[in-house]
Amino acid sequence: MSENCTACAGTGKATPKKYTITQSAYLTALAKLGRIGSPATREDIRLTNVEYSNFRKLTYWELIEEVQPGKWALTQLGKDFIEGRVRVPRHAYALAGNVVRFDGELVANPRARLRLVA
Repeated sequence: MSENCTACAGTGKATPKKYTITQSAYLTALAKLGRIGSPATREDIRLTNVEYSNFRKLTYWELIEEVQPGKWALTQLGKDFIEGRVRVPRHAYALAGNVVRFDGELVANPRARLRLVA
């Protein structure tokens, strides 16, 4: 299926990006550092190259944001997801790095027992 990217005006096949429990672990790791609202680097979170690549995909669901080059913070949606207050679509379809649509059942954070201190 061909889709249009509103960010870059490109067309092509959108590739699915599936949320996984592993990515949830990265969110939890970010939260445990106590960096809520403060930037954290890859080194702070202690991620390998492959883990970091997957971690960055959490931006598709707007659960994290890069606030400075190489520095990441949890968004309010990310905080709510970690605490189990919201769910996110299982699949994000991306074209040229931009999300063009979401699909699938809503999934909860399987580690939602964690409560963050603001």
